[in-house]
Amino acid sequence: MAKVIILNENQFGEMMAYHGSSSDFDKFNHKKYLGKGAGSQTFGWGTYITNDIEIAKSYAENIGKGNYIIDYDNWLKQGLTFDEITKWPAEKKYLEEFINNHIDDFKKANINEFDISYVGEIIWGIFKHENFDKDFAINSLKRRIKNKTYECDGYGRKLPDETCENKFRQYTGALRALEIMKSSNNKIVYEVEIPDDNGHNYLSWYDNVDYSIFDTIQQKLEEFSTRFNLPKLNYGWNRLDRISYDFKGLYRDVEDRFDMCGIQGNKAASLLFMQCGFDGIKYPAGTRWQKPDGASEDAMNYVIFDANKVKIINKTKV
Repeated sequence: MAKVIILNENQFGEMMAYHGSSSDFDKFNHKKYLGKGAGSQTFGWGTYITNDIEIAKSYAENIGKGNYIIDYDNWLKQGLTFDEITKWPAEKKYLEEFINNHIDDFKKANINEFDISYVGEIIWGIFKHENFDKDFAINSLKRRIKNKTYECDGYGRKLPDETCENKFRQYTGALRALEIMKSSNNKIVYEVEIPDDNGHNYLSWYDNVDYSIFDTIQQKLEEFSTRFNLPKLNYGWNRLDRISYDFKGLYRDVEDRFDMCGIQGNKAASLLFMQCGFDGIKYPAGTRWQKPDGASEDAMNYVIFDANKVKIINKTKV
């Protein structure tokens, strides 16, 4: 039986939609949660929403299932390989990201602040050895605790008693945290309100661009060039050719221009279009993955640029 948690009443008077996720939260936060979903921002930077509840359920199911930790699954979806994630110096970045993403799990496991980095490194090392599989990692950690392998250094020499006590505390804490990570694969469908689709406030991904929009975009590019000191952006790159673009081509063009300036292109593009009056992007559901049974034939997905414009009405744990 699904559990419904009512957060507030339907009071915003906008379009009802849905979001499927493995993360449990009360407010959308691009800084904390963006990029942890199933599509790796394929259709632009923002929060991904659908107007079909069956599609939201399928996203929640697909993100929540599987035995890899969510972090690793997300890195794979970004096209990274195991070696790219686990080879130094890149490994340091992903280890830090992993620890930051699981601070709440460490706290639930009653790990003190001093031990968090040590516990994170223990779990990371075991995950790496076990190809990031949670069950294998838990069993491997249990064996290490049972056999007290942590009591010896790399040469098989017994460590001082105080060091062994610290390591026992850290290894058992790592096991508690791992078991929490294994049990926290949430499958949640959020009922939300987003800005109503008035036919002009969403970039329709595959539709041709009205030429009048080019002047507005070019003006904004010039403004961003001056405001953020991006001379390369103003050096010919902001002179958008008046060709038969669809919105996808226009978005990618703007994204590439920012990328060439050393800026996160998709985020900058979304912020630029938001300042031009667009609330987000829309595209037909099923464009990348097959729609689930029961989904509407004309279902649409939306990418909302401003997280504050996605209002949670309730959430259902499925």
